[in-house]
Amino acid sequence: MKRLIIFCFFSQLLMITTAHGAPPVNDKDCRALFLTFCTGCHGVENICKNLPVKNKEQWSETVAEMASYADYDKEITDYVLRCISSLKPGSKVVCKKK
Repeated sequence: MKRLIIFCFFSQLLMITTAHGAPPVNDKDCRALFLTFCTGCHGVENICKNLPVKNKEQWSETVAEMASYADYDKEITDYVLRCISSLKPGSKVVCKKK
């Protein structure tokens, strides 16, 4: 149920902002997005360990592949990519503090 509510929130956010340009990314929304759409198959640790390794083009390929497994639409896929691309290595959004 929680996934459905978050999915509806992001769907509405994306529909509203499509006519007005891409929605801005922020840590809170990106974390919720990752927890909703990415952790169904793997932990956010996978994202964390690849932040220093992958560039935007490589993330684009990875996100497209993951979205095809999960059958996510283009708007969700684009927002996930924008979120990942905005993160710096070690980001608290996906990396645990030790």
